[in-house]
Amino acid sequence: MKSGEWAIAAAACLVGLLIALGWNASAATDPPRRPGTANVATPEEPDPNSELSRLRGEVQVLRAEKTRLENLASRNTDLSKELNESLQNTKLFAGLTEVEGPGVTLTLRDSKKPLEELPSVNDGIIHDADLIRVINELWNAGAEAITVNGKRAGPTTSYRCVGSVIVVDGARFAAPIVIRAIGDPQNLEGALNLPGGVLDEIRELDPDMVELALVDKHRFAAYDGPTKKSLARVPAEPDGDQDRS
Repeated sequence: MKSGEWAIAAAACLVGLLIALGWNASAATDPPRRPGTANVATPEEPDPNSELSRLRGEVQVLRAEKTRLENLASRNTDLSKELNESLQNTKLFAGLTEVEGPGVTLTLRDSKKPLEELPSVNDGIIHDADLIRVINELWNAGAEAITVNGKRAGPTTSYRCVGSVIVVDGARFAAPIVIRAIGDPQNLEGALNLPGGVLDEIRELDPDMVELALVDKHRFAAYDGPTKKSLARVPAEPDGDQDRS
């Protein structure tokens, strides 16, 4: 239970206790009668009936407040649930939570053909440009989560070649490069196999450089890269004339 819910629950309990004390006080102001006699108010003593009416009125007010607090607690619980669901969806969108689902697995390998059978030495090697094009194609096809050699891709993940390896957010990987994506398997497969697409170009050099498979279930760890921003901040107030440049 959140701190706000504890406060509301405690307040409701306090109101309930005050109601009980109110009824006890009303009973104490109405002294027991002797058989065959009636209570008669004296100038020195308050009218018990008037005091009882006042206490009953206070009890009604306390009961109404208790009902209000209970209703507020109920709405607060619903609000907490909605906020938690929104938070989880945001974390899912940003890649900050573990996920599972169907998709595809794509393996890219350097060519084993003799150099004389390739247009150039570089053509038989998987480059960062190939990786970037594949990942962009997957996102465009509706991929909901992607990993590269087990490393979760995030909004700021970078890919670049350094010698014979590809560096992904500081992690160095040599071929084969295994790209896994969660999404509609048929859509992802169709997008990757588009005529004239990146895989089509690689296959023209060497079909063995590409291996694509549909998968019933992937399970990815959360993105573990940097998330702190030093310059970008959420505006304190909305601006109707936002800079779109």
